[in-house]
Amino acid sequence: ELHELRRSLTNADKVKNRQAKKISSMKNEIAHTEVEVSRDLTYSESALNAVNEELRAVRRALDEVARREKQLVDFRSVVARMLGLEVSQLAIPDYEIVARLERLIQSHHRHVAIASGTTS
Repeated sequence: ELHELRRSLTNADKVKNRQAKKISSMKNEIAHTEVEVSRDLTYSESALNAVNEELRAVRRALDEVARREKQLVDFRSVVARMLGLEVSQLAIPDYEIVARLERLIQSHHRHVAIASGTTS
C-alpha cells in the first residue's frame, strides 16, 4: 500500500510538473500576444490619427474650393449682367459671355481705328 501511495505521488508530481510547464508556456504565449495586441493597437491609433488629419485637410480644401467656385459664379453673373445677359437663361454661359466680349472688343477696336483715322 505504501508503494502504491508513492507511485501515486510520483504520478501526481509528474502531472503537476507537466501542468506547470503548460501553464508557464501559456503565460508566455499570453504575454507575447499582449505585446502584439499593444503594438497593433498603437499602430491602429496612429493610422486613425493620420486619416483623421487627412480628412480635416480635405474638408478644408473642399471648403476653399466651394468658396472659390462661388466667387467665380458671382463673377460670371456680374460680367454677364454688365454685358446685358442673364446667366440663368444662357445655354452655355461661359461661351456666350466670351462671344459677347469678343464682339464688344472688336467693335471697340473698329471705333478706335475710325476715331484715330486708321483702319486695319
